[in-house]
Amino acid sequence: MSLQQNRGFQRNWVHSFRSHENLTIPVLPVADFAAKRRKLLRIVSSPLPQTTCVQFHWFGSKCPKSFGNVAHMALSPMLLARVLDAGLVQTRSTRAGDTLDCGGLLTPKLLQAGLRTTFRENTSVVAAHTVLALKPHVRAKQYEESVAQLSNATLPTNSCVAVAGSQQQEMAPLRETRNPGTEALFGLGVHAALGALWDAAYAFNDSNPAACGDTSCTDASPEDELRISVHLRHKNYKHVGNESIAAIERAIGGVALGARRCAILLASDRRLSLHSFEAVAARLGCRLVTSPRGSREGKRTYSIEHGIDTDVTVLRDVYLLASGHLLVGAWGSSLTLLIQELIAARYRGAPAAVPTVIYCDPLARGCLPPWPLVTTAENAWYVTMIGYPAGHIGIRRGSFLASELK
Repeated sequence: MSLQQNRGFQRNWVHSFRSHENLTIPVLPVADFAAKRRKLLRIVSSPLPQTTCVQFHWFGSKCPKSFGNVAHMALSPMLLARVLDAGLVQTRSTRAGDTLDCGGLLTPKLLQAGLRTTFRENTSVVAAHTVLALKPHVRAKQYEESVAQLSNATLPTNSCVAVAGSQQQEMAPLRETRNPGTEALFGLGVHAALGALWDAAYAFNDSNPAACGDTSCTDASPEDELRISVHLRHKNYKHVGNESIAAIERAIGGVALGARRCAILLASDRRLSLHSFEAVAARLGCRLVTSPRGSREGKRTYSIEHGIDTDVTVLRDVYLLASGHLLVGAWGSSLTLLIQELIAARYRGAPAAVPTVIYCDPLARGCLPPWPLVTTAENAWYVTMIGYPAGHIGIRRGSFLASELK
């Protein structure tokens, strides 16, 4: 990316962030929460049919690098399969090192739920990727209409849908499908649906010696402690990790107000952030919890903007922060999306800590208002990254035919 392109990206990125500064999405009570959660957990773990299918992608050999993107490339076909009441079929791998377990760091429970590993001889492939591929000229509304058309399609017996591209939450319009299964799947909103699908499909393999080192991947805490997960992601390779500390501290202080005890569960792609937050936690009266990292600076093995902790540390961070009650996350980060989805899915209904996310951004040096992660039809929302290559990120609300926010 040239300097001019980089400046254009940053300008569009900051504009998209600031265009949402006054967007208010209320936290609303969810009627029959416990019953809806039971239905959600039951549907995501139920056996998959075998008469039709959706193609399921391998994790690449570089996993867990770009893990947020990798995870959502798996979640998109899982979500579509549940909506279409179709099975999942593993695509043939043509690349060395492709795995279904991210190099042994994940336990693929999905395999136990009926993932087929071969095509039947008479299986035909429906090229849905011609509709669902992410292309720069496709606008959010066009994409949503395409998803909605696919969601109401009836697949012929022994046919299989292939979904291309790296969707994040852009498959959310599938919630518009009118059938009892979809109603149960999205009963607590798209964030909880995606998080529940992931938890049903994968577990972090903390029995793997590489996973957690000599310490636990999770953190024990008192029952009355408010756990605030904080994920920092820096899009500019020049950022060192302290660019938006003040704004994030204000955001944490706002959600921690009145808590008897609090803990900050912190993950960042810059190690300086981890040190800087020691003073932040002390000022706010919170414990600071981080996942294990190497004792010395690691060797950068990936794009410079991602920092040096692009190995198993990424998974440690995800599963640590997924145990939080509230999230202060990174605008436009697919890893933040995965964390918020897991937090939403694991919420059990405690009224004192209804899960919300606050997006912050070091380029804009600010934070957005808190938005609910467990939602109803009245306050439903999701993130669209269709304009990401140009730096455009957006929030979509309500029905998929709602006006596009700019």
